[in-house]
Amino acid sequence: MTRIGRRGMLSRLFTPFTIRIPGSTSNLGAGFDTLGLALSIYLDVRVSPAGGQDAGTLDLTGEGESGSPFGPDNLIHTAFRFAAEREGGPIPTVRFSARNDIPFERGLGSSAAAIVAGIVAFSIAGGRDLTNDRIVEIGTEMEGHGDNAGPSALGGLITCCQRVGKPPFVVRAGWPESIRVVVAIPEVPLPTSEARRILPDAVPREDAIFNVQRAALFHAALASGNWHMLGEAMRDRLHQPYRAPLLPGLDAAFALEPGGDLLGVAMSGAGSAVLAFATGDYQAIGDRVAECFRSRGIATSVRQLDVDTVGWRRLESGL
Repeated sequence: MTRIGRRGMLSRLFTPFTIRIPGSTSNLGAGFDTLGLALSIYLDVRVSPAGGQDAGTLDLTGEGESGSPFGPDNLIHTAFRFAAEREGGPIPTVRFSARNDIPFERGLGSSAAAIVAGIVAFSIAGGRDLTNDRIVEIGTEMEGHGDNAGPSALGGLITCCQRVGKPPFVVRAGWPESIRVVVAIPEVPLPTSEARRILPDAVPREDAIFNVQRAALFHAALASGNWHMLGEAMRDRLHQPYRAPLLPGLDAAFALEPGGDLLGVAMSGAGSAVLAFATGDYQAIGDRVAECFRSRGIATSVRQLDVDTVGWRRLESGL
């Protein structure tokens, strides 16, 4: 069934539904704009038919709720409309209510999760049944980086290769259950735009080679079970050294030596969070990373996360 929506557009009626989108971490050290990993930290979104002043609005609880309710220019609805424009045809008029557990501007994929949520919402509400590949393609086009959109859509470990004039190649791999992600989250936001702006336009050849070697080693170490190599595989010369001055304590965190249960440390996305891969002693490792910031007067929380292996999913019950 259809009805006339805003601006006279035909809109498809649908039964309200709820979706869950995982947050993510990206880069993982040397895999700048290439590697991403879905995390067990979530954005849950309830999508309902709406009209009038409610159309496109977002009511949010959890992280970021101080700005709620949001108007129709919110990121979820913007992605919803972006997907509709790419797919064409009738656009359902909707409203969103959401519960968010992903911190904003900390490098944990809050924007990518919102974008994937909007695309998936359009797919279901519009009756389009978009494939996961298409969801990632649209998300990468809008967000700019498949290493964030990919994990939120597919789950697991993602390798993204963006191509000129063609959809990205996005390859999903499994993740060892024994390796958990410990995240130290300073209470200092670091907008991605600022973290991007500080990067140089060119880097020395030896730095490029340094990163190519370690990004390749990352996958090889995982596949072979040589996890003790991950610390070296996560060293980086393309972005972390340039971003370190943005927040006191980052240099100290990057300098932490792997050993024992600590496998490696890297900036999460564009920061300000720092991730550690660990096989045990999670709280102590998290506190060790967090102390790099706490010792400089920056309040920092620690979260122990598993890798989400599902990606987006539809929930049976509402919020």
